[in-house]
Amino acid sequence: LGIGQFLSAAFAARYVPGGFSWADSFMIGFGMLGRAELFFVVLNICYTDYPILSKEQVFTFTITALLLDIAVPVTIAVYKPYYSRAKEREAQASNVVIKLTPGDTEAAGPTEEEQEEWESSSALVTKKVQKLEVKKNRRLFVAKSEAERASGSKNSAAPEGSKDTPTVGAEAA
Repeated sequence: LGIGQFLSAAFAARYVPGGFSWADSFMIGFGMLGRAELFFVVLNICYTDYPILSKEQVFTFTITALLLDIAVPVTIAVYKPYYSRAKEREAQASNVVIKLTPGDTEAAGPTEEEQEEWESSSALVTKKVQKLEVKKNRRLFVAKSEAERASGSKNSAAPEGSKDTPTVGAEAA
């Protein structure tokens, strides 16, 4: 029962999307061993409400559940040094520092040709972005001028002397 609980929790933790490392999965598996609260409720119902289990079976299941509850802190305490070492190795692997000697040219960076290619492609992308910005600004200008023309034609249709009549330059004075 305990091995099944441990393995199912560990494999579930490992293979969920965005899953945990094996060290984390094993720690989760050990932590899930002691989840017997619901088991005691079901065991009580099976023994008192519906006489499905005999006294011997109830006693056996109760002892098993209690031992699994006791096993949680023990297994975590035993596994913790391994878990700590695994976490340290993960941390060291993520903080890799590459040390270069004066003769190392491959890892030092891009060659001059690669640098020129990157700069030319970067310049090409910049030009394309600028062209898109110009097109966007033109569309906005055209839309704005069309909106002004539409509002201007409405205003010019207003009768003379009304408040909606547009005034221009010297005519306003």
